[in-house]
Amino acid sequence: MGVDVTPPECKLTGATYGEGPHAGRLDIRWTAADEHFGQRPIALHHGATTDGPWNPIATELENSGRYLWLPTADIPEQVYLRVTATDEAGSPAEDLTSGPIELAGLRPRGRIRALNPLAGEAPPATARAVE
Repeated sequence: MGVDVTPPECKLTGATYGEGPHAGRLDIRWTAADEHFGQRPIALHHGATTDGPWNPIATELENSGRYLWLPTADIPEQVYLRVTATDEAGSPAEDLTSGPIELAGLRPRGRIRALNPLAGEAPPATARAVE
């Protein structure tokens, strides 16, 4: 048995808005390779700058090459992404997005165009009838 001195390789390959049943999610894709990966070698993080601080999106992921992320409302509208691949010897490799990813397009938007009270319902106590 030898000593593993070769670090893994990993690269972010895409971050696009999900479509169809994945609408509202960010479709994060990566490639990672190493002869000595464990079962769940991948971690994804986001940060406001390339210097972090880095906040976890998901950790201990299988090396599937894809993760659908549903950002919460407390996440900034622009983030950098980082993927980290760690082999069984504990050697990490990471890759960052070259620029910020816009999340604003993932957030639902809507506008109330009209309001029609149901027939026969009394107006709320705070409303006054206009004569």
